[in-house]
Amino acid sequence: MGGRLQDARRARGLTQQAVADRLGVARTTLVAIEKGERRIVPDELIKLAAIYGRPVSEFVTKQAVVEGFVPQFRASWKDVFVEDSELEESASELQRLAEDYLELERLCNMPPVRAYPLPYDISGASAEQIAEEMRRLKEIGWVLATAAKQFARKTGKRCWTQDFLFSDGV
Repeated sequence: MGGRLQDARRARGLTQQAVADRLGVARTTLVAIEKGERRIVPDELIKLAAIYGRPVSEFVTKQAVVEGFVPQFRASWKDVFVEDSELEESASELQRLAEDYLELERLCNMPPVRAYPLPYDISGASAEQIAEEMRRLKEIGWVLATAAKQFARKTGKRCWTQDFLFSDGV
């Protein structure tokens, strides 16, 4: 919960000292709460939710996020974040929607499906055989990506892909 409280504080652009003053506690107390070193009492949680403009349920029902989207986007798109103030809001909204989706899966007892590709055994294969197989797999991926884009267009959905140009021109 401490990490979610810290993310909410940062999203509001508030310092630990400013929040501690409004909460009526020492800054070190707030630091301990955000680090998970001190249990938060219900009254403090209610006040923090009001300060951050978020419902209490957001802090007590969702699973912990390893790292928020905003810091990741900010690190990757430094210049864009400086120029476009709406981008941070959009990244925060994307994170909230992703967390809500995960919470919905949890409530419906539907764990996310992880369909990782099977390990590819290259033992005993020549470099030429491996290269040929990689070209075949790349072609399959390109066909699937193209089909997904076409389906998205037909159904009025958006689909983002990154096109890559490989040394063999594909």
